[in-house]
Amino acid sequence: MSQEHNGKQDNSIIKSKSRRKCLYINSVDPDTGKYYEVMLSYERLHRVCSRSIGQIKEAKFLVPEILQKPKAIFEGLRKDEDERYTKTEGWRCYCGVPSCAYNRNGNRIETRPNEVFLVFVNAEKIVYLWYWYSSDENDPELPEGWETRFKRRSL
Repeated sequence: MSQEHNGKQDNSIIKSKSRRKCLYINSVDPDTGKYYEVMLSYERLHRVCSRSIGQIKEAKFLVPEILQKPKAIFEGLRKDEDERYTKTEGWRCYCGVPSCAYNRNGNRIETRPNEVFLVFVNAEKIVYLWYWYSSDENDPELPEGWETRFKRRSL
């Protein structure tokens, strides 16, 4: 499924190709530098859909952007709130400042000042959480407190 974002063709989201009801998204593997596929369930998208059009657009555009062009990838989550939507132990957090943001109505706006966008992927390669978070005052492209929040930085 090809999408358009910022006037550019986007082939990052691949329509579900199995009986599992999900989208496959190309993501950078910090170990190899190559892409591998992670999944985003339709069930999760339906839950997000009930909140706002802006959150759906974040899932459609910002999640793939950060998964493919992260500023950093962290492994080993230390905060319980980062794992509240997964049945398996959290695995990776992809972090970056995307090219834009979306308001509740789905309108494209400037990125949020002093914030980064985080995307969480579990050990089963399922995207289970994404949100904006305060940035580090010493490096505005990293989340606040990243040194103690994660066990290690892999990219």
